[in-house]
Amino acid sequence: MLAAVRRPSPQHGWVGIFSVETTSRLPHTASSHVLTTAGNKPPWTLPAKAAYSKYDSARAKKYFGVPNIKTPDFFPILSLLPQRALVYVKEAHPQAFIQVFYDLFQEMWENGVDVSKPDLLSRVLSKRFPEADVKAILEKANSAPYKQRLNDNTKEALDRGAFGCPWFFVRNSTGEEEPFFGSDRYVLPASTILLWQETCVQYSARHRREGV
Repeated sequence: MLAAVRRPSPQHGWVGIFSVETTSRLPHTASSHVLTTAGNKPPWTLPAKAAYSKYDSARAKKYFGVPNIKTPDFFPILSLLPQRALVYVKEAHPQAFIQVFYDLFQEMWENGVDVSKPDLLSRVLSKRFPEADVKAILEKANSAPYKQRLNDNTKEALDRGAFGCPWFFVRNSTGEEEPFFGSDRYVLPASTILLWQETCVQYSARHRREGV
């Protein structure tokens, strides 16, 4: 998800708060299973959507300030291993979860590293963890409990109405919760989280006018 790679900063306050806080609460799911079970299709399998995606991707990269993102030639991947690894990292090393998420995203979508390969995944994880921890993460990611944990997360998402990714369940400070789908609607869940809709909309409009 493009918004998740924009780091918090004083200049981009609500964007950073939204991306980090939402991502840290998001259970990882098997996205391909969500699509097929819900009867949905990846956008690139539909000719009209595939043709449109070049415009949509260019706009999103400019808006979120990530010009180096590109689709690697090995995409799509079987992403079960890195997702199970993230499930374990979130449980065992919660303070490192967001940064590891960023690392995996950046390595795949900017540097063209296939993080579904155990040796390459290990190399990325070694940026944050000592060798013993990397070994433990991979062992847990291949273990029955964490395979089941990812399955359970995916089932929960489907049971709650998910039909694709990114999909967020957002609960604000008053306890109200709504689902949100799509990478082009981040201002809406941000306004729900912050209960600050007018400011968020004004910020988003200024952000676009300035061409950031």
